Amino acid sequence: MNILLIAPASGRWRSVGRSGLFKGRTFRFSLLSLLSVAAETPAGVNVRIVDEQVEEIPWADAFDLVGITCMTAAAPRACEIATRFRERGVPVVLGGMHPTLCPDEAVQRADAIVVGEAEGVWPRVIADVVREIVALPGRFFVFIDDNLVVDRDYAHELFRALAPLKKRWITQATLSMADDLDLLQAAAAAGCLGVFVGLETFSAANLGAVSKTCNRVARYREWIRRFHRHGIGVEAGMVFGFPGDRPPVFARTLRLLEELEVDVILVSIFTPLPGTPRFAAMKERLLDRNWAHYDFHHVVFEPPAMSVEALQAGHDWITREFYRPWRIVRRVWRHVWRPRAWACLPYLTAVNVAFYGRTVRWHIRGWNPAAEAGRPARAPRPWRARLHAFLRSFKTWSATSR
Repeated sequence: MNILLIAPASGRWRSVGRSGLFKGRTFRFSLLSLLSVAAETPAGVNVRIVDEQVEEIPWADAFDLVGITCMTAAAPRACEIATRFRERGVPVVLGGMHPTLCPDEAVQRADAIVVGEAEGVWPRVIADVVREIVALPGRFFVFIDDNLVVDRDYAHELFRALAPLKKRWITQATLSMADDLDLLQAAAAAGCLGVFVGLETFSAANLGAVSKTCNRVARYREWIRRFHRHGIGVEAGMVFGFPGDRPPVFARTLRLLEELEVDVILVSIFTPLPGTPRFAAMKERLLDRNWAHYDFHHVVFEPPAMSVEALQAGHDWITREFYRPWRIVRRVWRHVWRPRAWACLPYLTAVNVAFYGRTVRWHIRGWNPAAEAGRPARAPRPWRARLHAFLRSFKTWSATSR
């Protein structure tokens, strides 16, 4: 029996991992959901996993069953893929966040759906982490767990087992991990090069509005310094569009990111996903129900304290500004003087260059809403005025000489 498991991608995301100059594979989290499904598959069954951001779907190959996982933004593409396989008589199963939250919609597009998670998979994978890592062909890998150190005792045990392997890895965690200096030292000794942390916002009021109070803004500076003193880089996930966000939030956030010496950022727009309480609460303010736009980079609702255009522009602007080449060079140079600098330097440089490549390839520009608000139109420079006058004269001469 041959099974195909697919992680769909739509629009520009479908080619992000196949570009020639700026590889979109850099610091890309692996597909834990599909890997878990593959792990549950009985022995003797052939399983192939395809990530559309990295490779094409093998349409010409024969499969007995197709499984597709999707978040909301990829749901339209998932339905397209499901339809094509079902037209050929291949049964399709949909799973993942969107089918779980919107089962009535998903069940119309597939032969079956899976709601929720596969029970017991991840604990068994973790229990076998060290054995699998030994077998990995390369030296670098990523832990997909949302918070690898939530169980501190287990994390210590894991790090002690990893240390002799001389591997290099990154993971997701909370900044408060830095409160445990022994754990931080153990992670560094085990080969940790970087952590992704969901800072979301520097506003305590915004965090409280979404019931996320674990991020203590006042302590960010010291926590990040502790990571850096152990040679571990910090990537921060930032979100804009909270109820308290106003046009000045973008410039203020950029300034604080620079002051805190954050190494990498992933910028998102607050997005109420269908099937969640937040989606239901905001239904009167929703402007867009095209699920492909629910990718955390499009504004799909009317913000309470700024215009739709300002929120989108600010999201694009801070992304472009943070990844300007001169800022990347400054971050890399700053990193050179940290402990374990040469171990982490290739990772830090590659991720920054990859994100810069996206701003170039996808023409991410934007503008600072606070700076642009109320600004009068700039008078043309003298040489521009002369050029415009010449072009107008030339146009008039051309028209009269015909």
